[in-house]
Amino acid sequence: MKGARSILLWPGFLYRYDADTIMVIQQGEIAEEGIYHQLISKKGIYYKMIRNQI
Repeated sequence: MKGARSILLWPGFLYRYDADTIMVIQQGEIAEEGIYHQLISKKGIYYKMIRNQI
C-alpha cells in the first residue's frame, strides 16, 4: 500500500523484500534497521534469523 505505514509482527519469520524499512527489535530496543539487502549484507541479527529459517 503506497503511502501507508504498516507494522508486521510475526512469530515465525516473514521475508519482506519490498519493505521500505525493516527493524529488528531485541529486548525492546531497535537493534538493526534498514532494507532487506542492507541487513543481509551486514550479517547481523536479521541475517542470522533468515539463515536459521532456511
